[in-house]
Amino acid sequence: MRAAISALMLTFVTAVGLAFFVAPQLAKLTERIKTVFPNQPLLLRETWVNDTHLAITIQNIATVEVNITQITINNRSYSQIPIQTLPQQVRTIYLRGDYKRGETYTVTLTTSFGKPLTVSIKYD
Repeated sequence: MRAAISALMLTFVTAVGLAFFVAPQLAKLTERIKTVFPNQPLLLRETWVNDTHLAITIQNIATVEVNITQITINNRSYSQIPIQTLPQQVRTIYLRGDYKRGETYTVTLTTSFGKPLTVSIKYD
């Protein structure tokens, strides 16, 4: 009986000790993962549109390479894929098309992270 109580106490003390050690380490790891794999790895820098091109300037704010795997304009697939962006790289993506004044174009860039960046651009 005494051995069972001792084993139980040892298990409890070990679990509590590990919890105090492991919990802060997991919190640090979680914060590191958030910086390596941010929720949205692309930062929108600038957009412009004219009669023949729509341009989107983005920056990869992740610490790893991010690929743009799909581009849609007004929910229609655009064929210029994939596009590679290195960490901290600023890149302008030119989308050729027939754009009309007064129209608003919704462009969605889907990344290898799966999180889309959607922007609406009005051609004034």
